[in-house]
Amino acid sequence: MRLLNIREIARQAGLSIATISRVINHPETVAPETRERVLGILESCNYSPKLAAKPPRKKTGAVVLIVPVLPRYYGILAGIRQVLQANGYQLTICETSGFRGGENGSIRAVAASRPDGVILVRGSEAPPELGPLRQAGIPVVLVGKCADAESENNCSINFQDAAAKLTAHLIDMKYTRIALVQTEADYPEKPQITAGFLQALAAGGLDAGGCPILETEDSVRGGYIVLKEMLAEGEALPQAFFAADDGIAVGIMKAAQEEKLAVPRQLAVAGFTDSEMATVVCPALTTVEHPYERLGTVAARRLIDLIENSELYDIETQEIVLKSKLKIRKSCGNKKNIYEQFE
Repeated sequence: MRLLNIREIARQAGLSIATISRVINHPETVAPETRERVLGILESCNYSPKLAAKPPRKKTGAVVLIVPVLPRYYGILAGIRQVLQANGYQLTICETSGFRGGENGSIRAVAASRPDGVILVRGSEAPPELGPLRQAGIPVVLVGKCADAESENNCSINFQDAAAKLTAHLIDMKYTRIALVQTEADYPEKPQITAGFLQALAAGGLDAGGCPILETEDSVRGGYIVLKEMLAEGEALPQAFFAADDGIAVGIMKAAQEEKLAVPRQLAVAGFTDSEMATVVCPALTTVEHPYERLGTVAARRLIDLIENSELYDIETQEIVLKSKLKIRKSCGNKKNIYEQFE
């Protein structure tokens, strides 16, 4: 019979890894019925802590960052580098977009190189195949929303909450016809942004049917085309645009200027990525600042904890969720000076 590790035991029992660890190491701290159920599973699986334990691996000082496309994640990279350099670790970067086999092929190749640890930036909603890293005893921290957060070390930003707050701000500004403009490309944040948008519409009592969700290319040109095509086809314009990228928002503003549509008096526009252009355009763009560098920092610190205390890898997982800042400026009709919402 195949021996199961503590993670697989936890999955089978429907309990946390920490609870399984307490049954093994400190059974007196666990409720009797839970203890007996877990012990029964351990016995049926021939689980042996001694057999399951792996000998300590020789440290290499190497950490690998697996990332879909690096330019999109420079902020995360900056936070990771800061922590790793301060602790004497060397960082290697593996971009999955150009790797044969994609994300899972990258994981297999990285596992074969046997670094001290891996930080994996999620490239899709599909769960990554972490088996090769687990079998090699290589700690991994996932960056991005994880459906199975309890069984993995996971650091993420709450994009759904951020999108809901921005949409709620537009509703507070008395806009009832709001369009969400997403990018055509799929990326992990996309469904979260849509979910937050719809959540705020429902909370505000608005009809989602009157608030379309559009898609365009992820660029200034993409936003420009959206507004130009709506006008060319005679479509009724929304009162406000929520663009999932600041570049798209700036493109909408450029098209509005050409069409003599005053922003925000005739058309409100908001972005979502707090780029440098957000404060340069006129009027200044309402947008959202996401703590990408902080996300990289907490992910790297968690990974170092796992590397330097190997017991944590099997008995403890953490889910760390960071919140974004809503930066309210003039492009949606705000009359005050720039301010931030921290809720």
